[in-house]
Amino acid sequence: MMSVIVLVAFFGKLETLFDFESSVLQINSEDFAAFVRAGQLASSGLASQVYDPEFFAQVFSNSNRELLFLNPPHALLLFEAFAALPYPLARGIGLSINVAAIFGLVYIIRPNLGPFPYVFAVFSCGTFQALSILQISPLIAFLLVFSLIRSKTHPFLTGAALAVLSIKPQYGLLIPVYLIAMRDWRAFFAAVVACSGVLLLSVAIYGSETWAAFYLSFSGGAHMQQLNAVFPLIVTVGHSLGKLGADESMRMMGQAAVLAVCACSVWHVCRRWPREQAQTLTLILICLSAPSFLYYDWLVLSAVFLLFLKCCPRWSRTLQISAGLLLLAPWVQYLFSVNPFLENLFSAAVPFWFAVLCGLLLREIRNPVVNQSYGTQPVSSAPVAV
Repeated sequence: MMSVIVLVAFFGKLETLFDFESSVLQINSEDFAAFVRAGQLASSGLASQVYDPEFFAQVFSNSNRELLFLNPPHALLLFEAFAALPYPLARGIGLSINVAAIFGLVYIIRPNLGPFPYVFAVFSCGTFQALSILQISPLIAFLLVFSLIRSKTHPFLTGAALAVLSIKPQYGLLIPVYLIAMRDWRAFFAAVVACSGVLLLSVAIYGSETWAAFYLSFSGGAHMQQLNAVFPLIVTVGHSLGKLGADESMRMMGQAAVLAVCACSVWHVCRRWPREQAQTLTLILICLSAPSFLYYDWLVLSAVFLLFLKCCPRWSRTLQISAGLLLLAPWVQYLFSVNPFLENLFSAAVPFWFAVLCGLLLREIRNPVVNQSYGTQPVSSAPVAV
C-alpha cells in the first residue's frame, strides 16, 4: 500500500523533480539550493555569512526564503564542489548520488529477498520525502548503515564514511559508543583521524571565524532560529516536548536524557548481543536520540526494518502493524495538516512511537521460539566474546 501511495505522489512531483532549467535563484521549495548557496558563499570568501539567516536567504525565491544552513563549516568542502557547477548540472549529480545511495543501502544490507527490498526502499516514504525537496538524506542513510555493517571488515572506509557523515553530526552521536563497545578500534581511530582531518582542512581554507560564526549561531543565528521553532515535520523528543508546551530548557534536558539512555542501551546491546542484532537496535536508537530527525530521514527507518528481517524473518502481527503504521506516519500527519493542533499533537507522539517500536523489536529478538525457528540463536544473558 505504501509503495502505491509513494508512486502516485511521485507522479504529482514529476514536474518539479526533473526541473533542470531553473537556477538556484529561481528553484522552488528545494533544500539542495541551500547547499549550493552555501558553496557559492564559501567560494566567494564569505563562508561565515552562511550562518546569517537574512543574508543567506536573500537571493532565494519566495518559497525558499525560510531555508537555513545548519551544517558545520567542513560541509562547505563538499558543497563548494557543487557550487562550481551550473545549478542544473549540480542538481542532476545530487539526484543521481541520492538514487545510487538508495540502491547501495539495500545492497550493503543484503537481506537476500530478491528484488523486493529494492522496491521497498525506492518506493518508501523516506525516498519520496528526500527526493521531493532534494535533500541528501539517502546519502547520509547509506553512510550510516555502511559504518555500522562494515566497521569490522572495512575500518578505513568506515573512517572515511564517518568523516562525510559528520556534516550531519546529529546522526553520528551514538557511533563512537557503538565502535568502542564493539571493540572496532581500527574503525574508531580511522574515524577520529578522518574527522579531525576534514575539520582542520576547513579551518585552513575558511578560517577560524567561520567556526566561530557556527558556534555563535546557537545563541543568535540560524541554529537558534531552528531550535526555537516547533515544526510538525521534525519528530524528536525535544520538539515533541515543545509541541506539548515545554520551555526551551526542558526540551534540551529531555533530549539530553533520551540521548544518555540510548547511549547506555547501545553499549549494552553491543557488548551482549550478536552483531547483526546490535546493528538493528543501534540504528533505531540513532533515530530516537537524534536532536534533529525529520520525515525526509525516514529512509533510515526502512533500513532498520531491512536489517531486522535478517535477524527475524517472521514478525508478530503486533510488530507488523506497528512498523507499517510508523512507516506511514508522514502520510497520516499530512491528513491532519488541515488542523494545526491535531497535526502538532500527532507529530508530538511520533518519537514515543519509536520508543514503543524499540520495545517490540527487543521482545521479538528475545523470543526464543522465533529465534530458534529461523536460524538466530537466542540472546544469552552472558557477554558475547569479541
